[in-house]
Amino acid sequence: MERRLAAILAADVVGYSRLIRADEEGTLSALKSLRAEVIDPKLSEHKGRVVKLMGDGMLVEFPSVVDAVRAAAEALKAIADRNSRLPEDKRIEFRVGINLGDVLIDGDDIHGDGVNVAARLENLAQPGSLCISGAVYDLVRNRTDLAFEDLGDQQVKNIDQPVRVWRWPIGGAQKSALVSGGEPLALPDKPSIAVLPFTNLSGDPEQEHFANGITEELITRLSKLRSIFIISRSSTFVYKEHPVRTQQVARDLAVRHVLEGSMLRVGNRVRITARLVDGTTGQHVWAERYDRSVTDIFEVQDEITQSIAVALQIQLTEGETARLLAEGTRNLAAWEAVNSGIRFMDDHSQANNLQAQRCFLEALRHDPDYQEARAFLAFTYWMDRRFGFVSDTDRALTRAHELTKEIGAAGIRSTTGEQVTALIALIEGRHDDALAAAKTAVKLGPNNPWALLILGEIQIYCGNPQAAMNSVRSAMRLSPYGPADFVYYLAYAQMWSGDYDGSIVAAQNYAERSPNEPFAFTLLACVYSFAGKVNQARAAIDVLRAKFPSFTLETYALTQFYRDPD
Repeated sequence: MERRLAAILAADVVGYSRLIRADEEGTLSALKSLRAEVIDPKLSEHKGRVVKLMGDGMLVEFPSVVDAVRAAAEALKAIADRNSRLPEDKRIEFRVGINLGDVLIDGDDIHGDGVNVAARLENLAQPGSLCISGAVYDLVRNRTDLAFEDLGDQQVKNIDQPVRVWRWPIGGAQKSALVSGGEPLALPDKPSIAVLPFTNLSGDPEQEHFANGITEELITRLSKLRSIFIISRSSTFVYKEHPVRTQQVARDLAVRHVLEGSMLRVGNRVRITARLVDGTTGQHVWAERYDRSVTDIFEVQDEITQSIAVALQIQLTEGETARLLAEGTRNLAAWEAVNSGIRFMDDHSQANNLQAQRCFLEALRHDPDYQEARAFLAFTYWMDRRFGFVSDTDRALTRAHELTKEIGAAGIRSTTGEQVTALIALIEGRHDDALAAAKTAVKLGPNNPWALLILGEIQIYCGNPQAAMNSVRSAMRLSPYGPADFVYYLAYAQMWSGDYDGSIVAAQNYAERSPNEPFAFTLLACVYSFAGKVNQARAAIDVLRAKFPSFTLETYALTQFYRDPD
């Protein structure tokens, strides 16, 4: 067979199976459009030859590594630009690997280690990013204006020798950390940790939710400990779709330790491995393997939580130990139902809120004493009232109120329950009660970014924007890659504090991330108006009227809960 030296590009769509399950026709149509309008023209412009298409991926050969890198970077930038105008659940993100190597020619196909290494580099890339081998970097570093980050030597599957890996853009995917100003994150002054999504080794996509549930449960438990700093799930789950070095995660999120693990479930047995890694050295601080019955999953989570506390030299108080168990359940079906419901709540849409509601009701059918499920269910009814998802909004608020009273009658005080209590009081105009409940929520969940965000929201409505800014920034530090909601309330707090320039930047960020949200444009109109930029304010209102013709001032007023009506 003929051999030749070639630049090989391997690319695939991140989370393709999830996108297909959510909307098969829409995903295929969007992917076809993306290839025709962005990817194929860039490949053609830089002399790339498509060797094969594999549904969600492709293999491309280039005569020059410079052409390959330029084509990849330009395509990723164009895709990121398109994605910025789409809802997050509709975005198609690629990850790319490029290698320079000797390939075997077999008709139109190519084979060999050069191709295999490119595929492994693609697996190391984060969504929206490019990983290249050391051989490629040596040839392009002085021939492009791209800045690459050295990830060091990586041992990759089925390749004997470690591969030197460089990544663009620096820091990985083109995600916007929410912490204001883009300044480097400081290491917390107490033990800090990020829990990476546990890997599902079962080979069964249906078990993915079980692995996610283990991760989320550990984050929830650890977040209740005041003597620890833990990154939220919304920021660690951005690493889910790709392999990542724990030391890089520690640098990205500015924490000292990273917990990683895996889960293998076969029948009624489960094997869980967990490793606590020092992010500064890459050394294992603690590791354990658990082979148990599936019904013992809760005991395993207890043991892992306690082992982490010991490894980080944290002394649990009696109250903290009790609180770790009080809101939970020992019913596997109820636990899985709640974890399914939480994931529907990531997107505040009417359809997802209804799905989450069904999950929490199912959890309570399995375990009527599962107070955390009751608190989340109350939150969905509050959402029905806040955003008018149902016709009888008064009934929805009453139902939320009833559920929080049931939690109180059970003698349980949880951060989720207090958050909902605070939000109900806010809608009812009981601002002092709302503020008190929000502060209790933060006390019970000192590492819960949503508790801090809700406190910030209530502080805005109570007329204390400076305190609100502090609360929202604290939430952002716990969730550097968190949802757009964080930016929204930061912009409002900055606006009421008189920092119009900062507020405009944050409001524009929110509008870019939430282009289908009417409040993005009411926010822009408000801050532009306060800043004296009348033309820009009018332009924001024009967009609002064009995109959301049924949105009125009355609609807007129903969502605003200021202590001072003026």
